[in-house]
Parts: sequence; C-alpha cells; structure tokens
Amino acid sequence: MPITTSNHNETTIFFLESAEIYGIDKECFSLNGLRTPTEILSGKGRTASIVCSNALKRYSVLQAVLVLRFRGDDDGERFVIGRLLRTRCSQNPELALQYAPVAPAQHKPRMPRIGRHPVVLVNEKLPHSGGMRKFPIPLAAHNLPKEWKKMLIENRKETCRLLEGTHKNGDYTLHMTRLLFTEEHAMHEDMKRYDMFNVVLKKNSLEVPGLAEKRPSVLRGDIVLISTNERTFEGLVTQVQLTTISLRFPRSFNYVPGTPVHVRFKLRRTRIRQMHQGIHLLSREHVTGLVQSIFPSEIGPPNGSKKQANAVVTCRHLNQEQRACVENIVYPEVTGFPYVIFGPPGTGKTATLTSAVKELLTVFPQKKVLLCTPTNETADLMVERLAEIMPELSIREMYRLMAFSRSDASTSDAAMDFTMYDDASRSFPTPEVDFLRSKRLVVSTLCTSAKLFNMGMRRGHFSLIAVDEVGQAMEPEVLSVLGGLMAPSTQLVLAGDPKQLGPVVHSDLAVRYGLGVSYLDRIGLAKAYARDTAKHPSTCGFDPRVITELVRTYRLPEKLLEVPNTLFYEGEMIACSRVRPLPWSSLPRQDIPLMFTNVAGEEMREGSSPSWFNVEELIQVLVYVKDLVQHHGVLEQDIVVVTPYAKQSQKIRTALKKEGLVPREGGLNRTIPGARTSRHLDFDCAQFTNVSEL
Repeated sequence: MPITTSNHNETTIFFLESAEIYGIDKECFSLNGLRTPTEILSGKGRTASIVCSNALKRYSVLQAVLVLRFRGDDDGERFVIGRLLRTRCSQNPELALQYAPVAPAQHKPRMPRIGRHPVVLVNEKLPHSGGMRKFPIPLAAHNLPKEWKKMLIENRKETCRLLEGTHKNGDYTLHMTRLLFTEEHAMHEDMKRYDMFNVVLKKNSLEVPGLAEKRPSVLRGDIVLISTNERTFEGLVTQVQLTTISLRFPRSFNYVPGTPVHVRFKLRRTRIRQMHQGIHLLSREHVTGLVQSIFPSEIGPPNGSKKQANAVVTCRHLNQEQRACVENIVYPEVTGFPYVIFGPPGTGKTATLTSAVKELLTVFPQKKVLLCTPTNETADLMVERLAEIMPELSIREMYRLMAFSRSDASTSDAAMDFTMYDDASRSFPTPEVDFLRSKRLVVSTLCTSAKLFNMGMRRGHFSLIAVDEVGQAMEPEVLSVLGGLMAPSTQLVLAGDPKQLGPVVHSDLAVRYGLGVSYLDRIGLAKAYARDTAKHPSTCGFDPRVITELVRTYRLPEKLLEVPNTLFYEGEMIACSRVRPLPWSSLPRQDIPLMFTNVAGEEMREGSSPSWFNVEELIQVLVYVKDLVQHHGVLEQDIVVVTPYAKQSQKIRTALKKEGLVPREGGLNRTIPGARTSRHLDFDCAQFTNVSEL
C-alpha cells in the first residue's frame, strides 16, 4: 500500500527523522523506499510503500501503527504523526467477501420515550393460554413499588444502605423481595434497549432483529406496545418465528400500510411474580418445620432405617459414587434435608438422578415425583433419559408439562411423546390439575412447575421433588416451586455444580447483595454440607447421608482433566473416558486433544441486527471441519460447533451446507445441554471471557 508525506507549508522545510512501525503485528509490515532522515521541501513530498508479509498461514486482521517523527528547520520543533495500518489476511479472499456484512451496521438513534398516551388494550387472550387468572389460586401482582423504583433511579446510595441493612439483619423475606424489585427494574431498563423506532408492520407481523438469539426474548402470549403519533395499542403475540412475530390487535387499531410506528416490548412478569409468591409462602411456614427442611443447619439423628447391602436393584451399571447417591435417595438414613449430587461435567449427574427416579418408582410404586430444571432443553433431556431407561413408561405415568408459550419446533421428539399438543392452536394446552395428580412422574421447568400451586396442587402431593442443573437458577426461582409444593415430609434432591455457570442476573446491585448466589451455593454454606476430611475421609470429606460428589468423569481424557481438576476440584477427579484422541496433524500435541487457534479477526454486525459475527473465525472453523471430515474420517454428525452469537451460528451453518457438510445441530454456549456428548467438539469461542464459561 502506498504512503505519501507532503509538505503544504509554503515557507517551512521539514525533516523526517524516523519512520517506525509498532504493534503486536509489526513484524508483518515493512516500509520500503523511504530513507531517514530526509528533507521534505515546501510543496513537495516523499512516497513510500508499506508491504504486508502474507506468509502467515492464518486468517487474520493484521493491525499496526506507523509512527513518523518530524522536525522543523527553523526552531527545531518536533512533532509526531501516526497512522493506523490495517489489512485482512486470507488464503481465500472470495470466501471472506462472500460472508462479509450484506449491509452496513445501523446504529439505533436516541429517540424520545414512547407510549406516553393511554394504552388501548387488546382485551382478549389466546385459546389454551393457561393464564394465571383462571387458576383456583390467583397469582398476586407483586408490583414494583413506585418509591423503590424512584430510589433506584435517583438515590442509589440510599438503596445500597437499605439492601445492606436487610442483608445483615437476616430479614430474608424483605431482603429477597427488595432484590427481586431491583432485578425487575434492571430487566425493564434492559428491555428498553430493544425499542424499535420508525418501523413498518407487514400484515400484522413485525420483523425483530436479534430475535433468533433472544435479544429481545419474545414468547407467544407476550404483549408488544405499538405507538403511533396519537395513540398506543397493545399487540398480542400469536406466533414467534425465527426473525418475525405475528400480532393480534384491538379492533380499533386501523393501521395504514407503510405508516412508521414505534415498538416497545413489555416484560413478562409471571416469573418474577412466582418468585415473590414462593418467598412469601415460605415465610408463612415457620411453625411447620418447612424452613428447616429447605435451609438446613445440622443433621439430626438417623431415622432408624438401615440400608441393606446392594439394596439398589435396577441400576447395577452405575459406579460406586452413583450407586451411593441412588441408595441415599431411595433409602435415606436422615430425612428433612436436601440431598445434593454435585460434580463437574461428564460425571453423570443427570444419569444418576434419572436412575434414582427409576429405582424409587420401581421399589415404591405409590410415590409421586416432580422433576424440575431451569431450561426446556434440559427438561426434554430428562424425559429422553427416563424413556430410555424405563421403556415401559407411557404418557399415563410420565407427563412433560409444557408452557403454553413454547414452540413445538424446539421440542424434542421424545418429549412430544409424553405431552399434549393442540394442532388447531399450535400450542401446548395446560391440563387440569386432576390429570397431573394421576401421573407418577411430572417433568417441567421451574417456571412452569411453580404454576402447579396456583392450579390447586396440594402441598406434599409429590413424595420427591428433584431439581437438575440447580446451580444455574436463582435461589428465588427454586423457592417459587418449593414454597408452594413442598411439605416437611417431601424429599428434596438437588443436582448441579457450583463451579459451572451460575444464575443470569441483570442488576449489578442485586448481584452485589446476594441474588447471584444460587440455592446450591447457599446449601453448600450450611454446616451439614461442609467438607470435613477427618470425619469423612472416604467420601471426599462430605457426609454421604446428605451430599455426594461424583468424581469419575467420562467425558474428558486425563490430559484435558488436569487443569480444571487442579483449579476447581481439589485434584479429586478420576478420568474414566475410553475415547482415544484422534490422530490429527493440526494438534500441537497428539496426546492432548485440545487446540486454541489465535484468529485476529474483526467482530462485525450487518444491517439492523444486534448480533455479531466474525468472518475470519468462520473461515477457520470451515477449514478445520473440512479437514476432519475429508482427511480423517470423522463423521459430520460427530461434530458440534458452539458459538456465542446467533448470527455467527447462522453464517457457519450456511457455509458448511454450501460445502456439503451438515454437522450436528450446534448453538449458543448456554443452550447446549451439559449432558449431551459428542466425539468431537469444534468450539468457536472468541467471546468466552473466562475458563468456567469455556
């Protein structure tokens, strides 16, 4: 690339003393044809060329800074001029251009508030919507107090003082209530980032950039505010597609095609209200011993029952620690304490939990079980696992309780076999409570399980309540289920890993004062669950009556396990993977099936989409996948590509299909269930910020 220095001063002569290149990629650039020091006369200049060495066998955006130092001839005043050098390095420039942004990124302008005038309500509900108002026990509003909202906006210091006070004095109900109000305010503010201005509706549908990656998250039955210059109308979301939503409006909404409108997405408050409900229900149960069962301290005396040797009759394939879990769940020595199963990924927490359910229902056919998880994906996975190990199960015994808002497109085939779906309304109808009472096993998300209380399910109906991946849920989310359904006699089982991803909390203030602490974390602070290697040397220091650490991992080879085992798990993990590393020439070490590739690419957006993508990373992923499939005999379905952004996932999938490659369905880093395994993982992980996420 040419570079020219020109002197436009009519009287002064300048001297170019030096020209140097700085930066991490400076070795990739060289400056030719310019000697220093050199004189630059008035009206003249010097021309040189910057050469970029393309010997690097990588796909990168190379950057450096050219620094030119000058001195005037009269007074000797010195000054510096710097220029950014930037070039894109690619062995396949046509491919790089093919997946470049199709349109320049549009930055949303700052606009005035919308929806100031009265809102015209839609005044209708979708069929089978399962609205809480029709349930026997109504869900209270638990509205965000105006005073608390005002304080959050105008007096953050006073808010901190009040939260600090309830945090220290132990007023659990008031403290959690305030934290939830603080979190709700942050969620409302975050939702405003997705306001859309001067957009056009198309046949009662709206295109929403970022919808594919839940930015914003819009579900069937949600409300969207549509504002014109004069009025604001509610729009009821009737269908959610990949990038568009279908809306139903009040009859008075007479839209003129082509007219620009403003759009605001309303926060769905059901989940927040359920958390408030669970906390307040729990605060009323002091006399029943329920609080002690949910927040235990010290273990009391054994209940008198003795476990027989080899008591487990249905799960003899499990390892030693897993069998101990099943025995302690089915034949507990102490009652009134949550039983905790924890361990790193690949240790079989989900398999152990489902095996315990199988054993319990086999030995005690009269028992009723509720299985909960934070997400639909993991709930579907639980159903799949249970159907595999208990093929005799039918929908008469096990039911996958779905939210009305869920799409059938994202539901696994196995889960569809154990639920009801209405083709006419294209939704999952909410069954009657008597129908659910007849089931031996109900599987659902925490949010949907919390509705069972409002539907009229009596406290203590379920003999056992189990929560999988409990470390990913906020504590009030878990209490939204336990507060209404658990009795002192109910057995509670928790499975998860506090070392993995924790709850997603929007408010930094709420995180600071405890909302980021999961229920699993809080249980771990209790004396009964503390590590005591002197007292329990054979079980990693934990009391096996209430907690078991699974130490045998079947997913990671020994070499890959070394770092997380040392950093997070006290060196207690045992590698049991039988998968041999693939002999791949690209690996730096053949005995370690892990590789980090430094791709100095550029994060880009296109059009109005808020989602990011990186062309250089896309090309590198394509190169690796083609190499694995075409030269090393790896099957396409054994490859999973994981990326943090929907746009990157979309572009990678398109690129692979054009090459005739169709890997297993990948996704975003939080949507790949931990229990799913693949022989080969190709991570595109530029946006992972810490080791625990990776």
